[in-house]
Amino acid sequence: MRANDAGFALRYALLMFVGPRGFLLYNPLLAIALWGLVLTIRQKGTFYYEGILVALGCSLIVLYYFLTTTNFGGWAYSIRWFVPMLPLLFFFLYPYFESYSPGRARVFRLLFCVSVVIAIVGAINPWSHTTLSDVPFIANLRWLSAKLALLTHVLTDDVKWR
Repeated sequence: MRANDAGFALRYALLMFVGPRGFLLYNPLLAIALWGLVLTIRQKGTFYYEGILVALGCSLIVLYYFLTTTNFGGWAYSIRWFVPMLPLLFFFLYPYFESYSPGRARVFRLLFCVSVVIAIVGAINPWSHTTLSDVPFIANLRWLSAKLALLTHVLTDDVKWR
């Protein structure tokens, strides 16, 4: 086994986070959680030491994958290797709610709704095999919209028929 070279590791890292099966793309609430983690560490907040441990642990795991792997954990809907880190990272959503304004409420609701739609569409066909130029979420969303259009057509024609 050998480590990936720096160029490949950087491209691979970018694709793992924001590529067609990117971890941040399929978990939009992580943007707030990562912001909360960084804020907690920078301000030496209540959970400063926990934040340091979470950041260090997650960074080591992610660095390991960047340097030693060449695939994205199979054709799963997102990077499955990062899933065990989610509870640790989502804990750091709390700073966002410490000064919860109407603007923050709108951003949170928007990201939450996007996350729910992504989860539903991903549950339909999590193992879709698409090319790198086609984001699986978009392919699955197209499939879902075609099925809903067909169902709407059938129901509409059925109502007219009655």
